[in-house]
Amino acid sequence: MFVQAGYRYRVYPTDEQAMMLLNQMGICRWVWNEAHALRQRVWHTEGRSVGYAQLCRHLTVARSESEWLRAGSVDCQQQAIRELCAAYGRTFTARMTTGRKVPLPGPRRKRGSGWKTVRYTRNGYRLDPDGGLLLAGVKGGIIVRWSRGLPSHPTGVSVTLDAAGRWHASLCVEVKETPLSPTGRTVGVDLGVKAALALSDGAVIENPRHLRRRERALARSQRTLARACKGSKNRAKAKMKVARCHAQVRDARRDWQHKATTALVRENDVICVEDLNVKGMSATAKGTIEQPGRNVAQKAGLNRAVLDVGFGTIRSQLVYKASLYGRDLRVVDRWLPSSKTCSGCGHARTKLALSERTYTCDRCGLVLHRDINAALNILAAGLAESQNACGEHVRPRPPRRPGQRSMKQETRRATAGNPFSKEGEEVNSGHSKRSASIGRIAAARQAG
Repeated sequence: MFVQAGYRYRVYPTDEQAMMLLNQMGICRWVWNEAHALRQRVWHTEGRSVGYAQLCRHLTVARSESEWLRAGSVDCQQQAIRELCAAYGRTFTARMTTGRKVPLPGPRRKRGSGWKTVRYTRNGYRLDPDGGLLLAGVKGGIIVRWSRGLPSHPTGVSVTLDAAGRWHASLCVEVKETPLSPTGRTVGVDLGVKAALALSDGAVIENPRHLRRRERALARSQRTLARACKGSKNRAKAKMKVARCHAQVRDARRDWQHKATTALVRENDVICVEDLNVKGMSATAKGTIEQPGRNVAQKAGLNRAVLDVGFGTIRSQLVYKASLYGRDLRVVDRWLPSSKTCSGCGHARTKLALSERTYTCDRCGLVLHRDINAALNILAAGLAESQNACGEHVRPRPPRRPGQRSMKQETRRATAGNPFSKEGEEVNSGHSKRSASIGRIAAARQAG
């Protein structure tokens, strides 16, 4: 089995090559917007959709009429149309599966960061034997810093310019799945703000707080940006300095996330995590004019801390790393009260403040770290979500599609009568309830 992965490298184009790449990005943005406008116009006037083939025919006509459009690579322009059609397809699929009105993809703006990417397929690039990257529409080979080798020949290349002025090339390659040797360990992971990762085995990984470490330097650079005149060169320099501060925070956070998730995957066979609603957790508390929010500043600080950890990125990394290394990742329902439930007796508390870092059970008297208690509950729920012999989940769930439900496929031995007694009659589990009912009816007849 092979999985697709992206290998990211720093590239150092010359000034002339950088201008050519920016020109390619601008042309691809124009092609996206024109194809988007054509689809919208045809849908509103004729009530039909325009596919990839028809959009490519319109692109051929436009290239024959415009010299500046012919200067760009046709491979990149066709790739922009493919991305637009794929975005529409994902939107329609999300509407059908979720039942919600998901917004359609919109035009790409020049001042946004989404247009500063150009993608090439197999026909638009070539790897130079000297170590450079040859791209269609760009003169000469671009210098690449090969920090690691490629496992296979790439199927596509994406060149990106970030806000900090750094150029990167992401190469899409196929990586063979390499299952790791089993360790016999299972772990439940609770994600939080005070402790970024709390494991069911008692280990606690503190939150490194990358943004807080660089808050002073970031605030200083933002004050310099606020004082600069709009449109001046000093403002452009100050804006670049702010972007570089954010880039340092982002790089440090990504490096820590990769190290933490890789350690979890290598050391455990089964990993249980919670399905968190990060968008809802980081929502603002300002409210409206009629109903203003409460504790807005405190909620803003909590949102900043939640986004600083990166719950969504940690989960996405666990998903692809578990599939790559042959591990089992189980996601627990987000409505599970893991923090309020006692991991010892199962008693659930009605209220539990965020300031209470130690969980104390009112029933059994268990005293445990709050996050470790939640991790133990997540582990128990993740193991309970496994499938039985019939292929169904242990917890009842509605069928995803109409059809015949699973049937009994094997028989097991069970003990009739008191389940806690050592003595009892062994009957077939498929007929245990029916046999018990027949026994009670016969005993009632004899008594009568």
